[in-house]
Amino acid sequence: MKIERKRGDTYDIIISVVDGNGDYIVLTSETFQLSVSSEECPTAAPDIFTVAGTIADAATGKVTFAVDGTTVAGTYYYDIELTDTASKIRTIAKDTYLVVQDITKS
Repeated sequence: MKIERKRGDTYDIIISVVDGNGDYIVLTSETFQLSVSSEECPTAAPDIFTVAGTIADAATGKVTFAVDGTTVAGTYYYDIELTDTASKIRTIAKDTYLVVQDITKS
């Protein structure tokens, strides 16, 4: 799922966690992390930003990520990782993260 935002936008990114059949996964105490990088396979930590997710609606698998809108216009790459209660990590989404220029000087 490609994420596209205007430079300066500060609305939350909202995702729904689903299984292979497209059914919502009921969330309990999993943690989530959104990482954005300038290259698809960084050799170190993501160089643009990393933000923790918040479970917004456990029954429908909704998770929100509060993003500050300071990223410069450009094409980046993201992944979202879920860490379960046994500390097992699973990448649940990855694709491009596009920030397009707006017309203001914010």
